[in-house]
Amino acid sequence: MNRIKNICCIFIPCILAVLLLVIDINYTCPFKKITHIPCPGCGMTRAFHLLLKGDWYSALQYNILSIPLFIFIIISIVYLTFDIIKNQINYLSFLDKTSRKYGMVILLGILLGWIYNIVVNGERL
Repeated sequence: MNRIKNICCIFIPCILAVLLLVIDINYTCPFKKITHIPCPGCGMTRAFHLLLKGDWYSALQYNILSIPLFIFIIISIVYLTFDIIKNQINYLSFLDKTSRKYGMVILLGILLGWIYNIVVNGERL
C-alpha cells in the first residue's frame, strides 16, 4: 500500500508538470482578488511554467519562492523513487526531520518571500 502512495506522489506532480507545459493557464488568485495584495503563492504557476522551460531568471522575477520549492519537489521525487525501489518508507521521516529542524527557517523564508513579492512584484502579479 505504501508503494502505491509513493508512486502516486511521484506521478501526480509529473503529470501536472506536463499539463503545465502543454496548457496555458489563466488563473486569478482569489486572495489577491479580495484583498488586492498578492499572496505568497502569487505568480507561482507562471514561475513553474518558466522553470520547466528553463527560464530560471524570469521565474525568479514572478515569485522568488518558486526556485526553492521547485528544488524541494525534485528532491522529493528522487527520494520517493528510491523509496519505491527499496520498498521502504523513509520519505515521511525525511519530511518530519526537515520540518522539525528547519520549520521556523522555512516559515521565515516564506514570510520574507511574500514581503519581497508584495514590494517588488505587487503591481505585476
